[in-house]
Amino acid sequence: MSTLKEKIHDLIDGLPENENLEVYYSLLFNFQQQVEGELITKLTKELSVELDLSYNESFYPENLVSHDEFLKHNAKRFTK
Repeated sequence: MSTLKEKIHDLIDGLPENENLEVYYSLLFNFQQQVEGELITKLTKELSVELDLSYNESFYPENLVSHDEFLKHNAKRFTK
């Protein structure tokens, strides 16, 4: 069975050379460089409050939206 790392390598090897590959590289590189907890320290006070509020609200099922409902509401964002 392939390891997760091997699966990621296979996936990357199958991608065409284009600008999307640069985006994936930047994402992985930045993720690798992050120190745990560093991102939250970079948030503005307003964003930090919003994040805390959203996190706390997520524990109540009545505040959650189904995946299908989310996709229906945000379809334009996920289609070209």
